[in-house]
Amino acid sequence: IGERLGKAVDRDQQLAGNLWFYYGSRYGEYLGTTKQGDADDYLPSILEARPGSSDAYFRLAEYYRESNQPAAALREYGNALQLDAARMDALERIASIDARQGQRDEATAQFRAALNAGARQIRERSMRSAFAEDLQHTIEDIGSANLLSALRDDVDRLLRSYVRNNGHFQLSGVLKAVLSSSGDPAAGVAWVIDISRAAPDPVVFLSGEVTAEWVPDAQRGAMYRAIIAGTRLTPDREPELRNKQIEYAKYLLDHKHASEAQSVLASMPKESRDGRSSEVLPLEARIATQTNTMPAFIARLSLEPYSSARNEEIRATATALESAGDHARSQELLEFVYTRQLDAHEYGPSTFQGLAQIRLKQGDTAAAVTLLRRMTMITGEPFETLMDAAAVLTRAGHAAEALPFLEQRVRAVPWDVDASVALARAKNDGASLKAIAESHDARYEARAAAARAIGEMKAPPPSGVSAELVALSASTIAPAAAEKPYFYFARIAAAAQAQDLAVKIRLLRGAIAIDPDKPGVKADLIRAALTAKRWQLAVSTNSPSEHSYTGRPSDGDRNLNKGLAQAYEALGNLPQAQTYYRQAGEERDAKRVQAVEQRETQNALRRPVIKQDLEQDRLVRPRLTAANGGAR
Repeated sequence: IGERLGKAVDRDQQLAGNLWFYYGSRYGEYLGTTKQGDADDYLPSILEARPGSSDAYFRLAEYYRESNQPAAALREYGNALQLDAARMDALERIASIDARQGQRDEATAQFRAALNAGARQIRERSMRSAFAEDLQHTIEDIGSANLLSALRDDVDRLLRSYVRNNGHFQLSGVLKAVLSSSGDPAAGVAWVIDISRAAPDPVVFLSGEVTAEWVPDAQRGAMYRAIIAGTRLTPDREPELRNKQIEYAKYLLDHKHASEAQSVLASMPKESRDGRSSEVLPLEARIATQTNTMPAFIARLSLEPYSSARNEEIRATATALESAGDHARSQELLEFVYTRQLDAHEYGPSTFQGLAQIRLKQGDTAAAVTLLRRMTMITGEPFETLMDAAAVLTRAGHAAEALPFLEQRVRAVPWDVDASVALARAKNDGASLKAIAESHDARYEARAAAARAIGEMKAPPPSGVSAELVALSASTIAPAAAEKPYFYFARIAAAAQAQDLAVKIRLLRGAIAIDPDKPGVKADLIRAALTAKRWQLAVSTNSPSEHSYTGRPSDGDRNLNKGLAQAYEALGNLPQAQTYYRQAGEERDAKRVQAVEQRETQNALRRPVIKQDLEQDRLVRPRLTAANGGAR
C-alpha cells in the first residue's frame, strides 16, 4: 500500500478516487449478473465512498432486490433506515418482501410504518422529490399483497392530508394505484371522489382527473356527476357548469345513454342552450339518431325562423354524423339543409349539387338532372357549372345523363380541352381523343389524359406526339417505357398497373421527384411503402397537411394511419406511433406502445453515457425488459 501511495496514478490508465468507488460497485453488479466471481467483494464500494449516506445503502439494496436476493436486500434497507428513518421507499420495499414471503403481519406493520413516514413528511413539510412516486408504489404493493382492508384507513388519512395541502398536484399515478388496489373500479372511483372533498377546490381536483388515462371509461360518469353537483354550489361558476354538462352529455351519448343525455341538456336553461347552439345541436341530433326520432327532430327545426348561420350549424351537424359513420341520418339532415337554402333563394352551386347527389342515392335520377339543369342556368357565369353537373352524374354512374351537359359545355366553350376529353371519354370517341392528344394547342396535362384514355379503350394511338404520350396511349405501360426523363404522367399510369411493389415504389418516387406538389401521389407512395414494409420511406413521405383531420377518420384514413403507426413503432418513434394508433382508433395498441415507451424511458436512465471521460451522472444498471419488471 505504501508503495502504491508513493506512486503517481495515471488516471488515463487507472481508476482512482470517487470514480473507483462508482465503477467498483458497477463491476460487482456485473459479476453478480454474469455469475462470475464474488460480487460481494465489489458491491459495497458505493458504501465506502459515502458511508453516511442512506441513499448509498438504498441503492445497494435495490440491486439485491432486483437480483432476487431478499435477505441481503432487507439488510441494506434496514441500514438505510438507520441513517434516515423517514424513508417511505425503504419501508415499502421491506413490506413488499415480507408480503412475498408470506409474512402478512410483518408486511402490514411495515406498510403502516411507510404510510406513517409519508404522513410525517407532509406534516413537517419535508416531502422528498419522489414522494408521489413512493406513495404510488406503496399503495400498489398494498393492493398486490391484498392488505388494503387492513390499511385502508391509514391510506385514506394520508391521501386526505396530501390533497388538503397539494390538491391533485402529481397525484394521477397515486390515484391510479388507489383504483388498482381497490379491486373494484366503481368502488375505487367512489373512493377518489370522496377523497376529493378534502381538496381546497374539489371541482378543480376532479376536473383535472376526469379525462385521465387511469379512470375507467365506464366510471367517468360518476366523476362528471360529482363535478356538476359541486359546480352548482357556486353561482359564479355558471359557465364552467355548462361546459361540464355538455361534456357529460357527450360522454353519455358515446355510451349510448341517449335518454340520460337528453335529461342533462334539458336541465340547462333555454338561454344557455341557445347561447351554445353550435355545441348543443350536434348532441340533439345524436339523441335523435339513437332514439330513432330524426323526423321529429327535423320537423322541430323546420319551425324555426330561417337563418344562414343556423343552417350552417345544421350542415356541420350533418357532417359530424357522416364522420361518425351514420350516413343515412346525415343525408336526412343535409336534404333538409339544402331544401331550406333553395326555399330561401340561396342558390349556391354546392347546394344544388348536394341535393342532386341525395336524389341520385334515392334513385330519383330525373329530379337530380332537373336540379343540375337549374343550377347551370342560375348560378355562376354562363356555362361555368356545366362540368360540375356532368361530374356529379358521372361519379354516380349516369354517364348518359351527363352527356348533354358535356356537349353543351363543348359547344359553348370549345377551347375547354378538359371538357372535350371528358366528352370523348363518355362517348368512347377514340378519334376525338386522338385529335386532342395530337394537338399542340392543348395543355399537356389534357393531352396526357386523352392519351391515357386511348390506351384504356385500346383505340388507335396518336402520331407525331412525344414519347410519353405514345407510352400513355398503350394499353399496358412497361416501366422501362415510363422511366424516361420528365415522364411524370407515364410514371403514375405505369405505377397504377405495376404488380411488383418495388417497381411501383420506384415509379411513384420518380413522379414525386419531377413534381412533388401533385395531391394524392404521396398517399399512393405511402400505401405502397407500408405494404412493402419500407417504414422509413413511408414516414418520410408522409405529409401531415395531407393526412390530418378532425373527428372520426374514414375507413381509408384509418387504415393509412394504422399503417403509419406500425411504421413509426418499427422505427422506434414511439410517441408518433401512439398518435397515429389513436387517430386510427386503435387505443389498445396505443397503450401497448405507451408501456414500451415508459420502459425505454426507465432504461434511458440506467444506460451509460458514452463520452470521453468516465464520469456518469446516473446509476448504470442492467436493461429492463417486459419479463424482468420494467415498471420500476
